Amino acid sequence: MTLQADRWIIKPYKKFWDYKVSEKEGQTVYTATMVYPVKEEFMEDFTRLWGKNILNLAIDQPGFVRMQLLTREGEAMALGTWTDKSHAENFMALGPFKNLMAAVKDMLVADPKPTIWNLSSYASR
Repeated sequence: MTLQADRWIIKPYKKFWDYKVSEKEGQTVYTATMVYPVKEEFMEDFTRLWGKNILNLAIDQPGFVRMQLLTREGEAMALGTWTDKSHAENFMALGPFKNLMAAVKDMLVADPKPTIWNLSSYASR
């Protein structure tokens, strides 16, 4: 699904994971984040495996909007955006996170952690 508008303003709705897109009444998007503490010497391998186990599977799933992996020294943060929380849950039920963790467990300093972000606004073209 492609969200099209000159500008989207997303305001907190229900709880921190659910956001209401104000220009399109009733549409919501669901954003989940995960921070992975990666050993620096394995960052390139980690990003390749994340792409293979998460990104490549997510793009063909119903409700997929956007998936990003941001990296900096010692950390990678995944951001997944879906049209609905149920789509994200259905994707996770397929087992990609379990498969990723099996592949990268020795590359991590500690267990990955979900992170709470307060999204106050968003603009895109």
